[in-house]
Amino acid sequence: MSMTVFGALRRLDQSRFRAELYRAWNVGLGAGLAQTVALEQIGRIGSTETEELRRYLLVGTQQERGVGALVKARPNLFDPFEAAILSAGDAAGTLDKSLRILADYFAREYKRMLRIRLQMGYLLFLGLLA
Repeated sequence: MSMTVFGALRRLDQSRFRAELYRAWNVGLGAGLAQTVALEQIGRIGSTETEELRRYLLVGTQQERGVGALVKARPNLFDPFEAAILSAGDAAGTLDKSLRILADYFAREYKRMLRIRLQMGYLLFLGLLA
């Protein structure tokens, strides 16, 4: 993890990449693709953490393991809320709804981070002016 300002700003973008992952995965499942095909067709993601998560899910689903089992095997890759929603969706057979919930959640988080970043920039601009 980077301890620089640019590293912190990149960390604020994590929710955007997670939203993209879950939205694309949900669209793939909605189109009738298998989980492995949907995850593979998403392609490379710009965030190393989210790309690691996608690759882990891809390899796990290729080994015919359930998403809930994958979440339990490596909980450090997932936020607690994210892990709970994915596990519950897999157990109930409503993974598509869970992916939609997660995509919406991370999109809202990203919008919130954009507002915070805008407010931080405003303060920085005023500081430079002073």
